[in-house]
Amino acid sequence: MIGTSNGLESDAVTAVFRDREDSVWIGMWGAGLARWPGNTEWTNWTTADGLSNNVVWAVLRHPSGSLWVGTDRGLVRLLGSGPAKTWFRKDGLGGDKVKALALGPDGAVWAACLPGGVTRIDPVSGRTRNYGQEAGLVDDRVIAMYIDGENRLWA
Repeated sequence: MIGTSNGLESDAVTAVFRDREDSVWIGMWGAGLARWPGNTEWTNWTTADGLSNNVVWAVLRHPSGSLWVGTDRGLVRLLGSGPAKTWFRKDGLGGDKVKALALGPDGAVWAACLPGGVTRIDPVSGRTRNYGQEAGLVDDRVIAMYIDGENRLWA
């Protein structure tokens, strides 16, 4: 068991992701994002570090090295250096609450919004395209997604 007694900022964990370097990324309810490379080392990110909100629902490491974080208030792309880039509904995201993320075979990032359907973000241009009822979704409140071996997006 890993929790606050081990240095984690909160016991309310909402997302867990293990990257290709074997670091564990932990999204927390109200405490932002933590990276645990092992042992007792922790690195934390909150709104003070560029997150748009401290409620983190999803974490995705892009092959380019950027880290994508779905929050209660937008989608954040953290780069190794430089400022974070955040998408909100006003910037083309389907909705401000991002509950899940998926990586497409072409490098596109897919965001599940609640409400707002599904948004595809081109990681190079940053352009967005939204998919809702007109694309076949029965409901625009999406909380989970998966891209299968045949490159079909399940929402």
